[in-house]
Amino acid sequence: MKKNNVLFVLIFILSMSLSAQENFNKQIDDIVEKNYFISSYFDVLKTQNRDSIRKLGDIFNDITYEEPEGWVTRKWYDESVFSFDKLELVYDLSETRFDNLFSIGSTTLTVLDFKKYDSYSVLTLQHGSPYNYEFDGCTLLNWGQVRKQESTNITYEGRGGITWKEYSNDFIFEEDGDYLLVYFDKEKKIPFATFASMNDETEVQFKNLI
Repeated sequence: MKKNNVLFVLIFILSMSLSAQENFNKQIDDIVEKNYFISSYFDVLKTQNRDSIRKLGDIFNDITYEEPEGWVTRKWYDESVFSFDKLELVYDLSETRFDNLFSIGSTTLTVLDFKKYDSYSVLTLQHGSPYNYEFDGCTLLNWGQVRKQESTNITYEGRGGITWKEYSNDFIFEEDGDYLLVYFDKEKKIPFATFASMNDETEVQFKNLI
């Protein structure tokens, strides 16, 4: 009887875990499928001048790094550098979706918790990696302020002794018509970014402009 009880408990825990996973995925899908881009992109598109995005802040920089053949410089608008600040799902090479993951630009976020309320959602997100930090300067997202806030962090060590921190913070996602307002710090509601829904045609126009 005891073995049966243990088996029942394990099955129950597994089913609850799978149910929570499916719920996470559906909630993330509901946000991502609205094709949210950083709202300032619409203003840039109206000017028909990609350099106008630089007026939003001195944050778009060329990246210089060393390759075996020597130093290489990539311009800020190169597609290998410019991180389109868009909410997207994360897939592997076989086009299989990663559970609990989505990205904003070059930053991959892990959803640790997702609480849905009447007019907003609170997402506990884990973020950070050496790759993410490299592209912090090519984005309109307020990562600098986020990482100054109190958060839970874990230090990882990779090959070659390289270490980095991953943080977990609560973010408030508040939908308002075609806009998505994202804040961090539940008490102070400090702005992280404002996104707006962009249709496929407008998305292509903006990417061609950049």
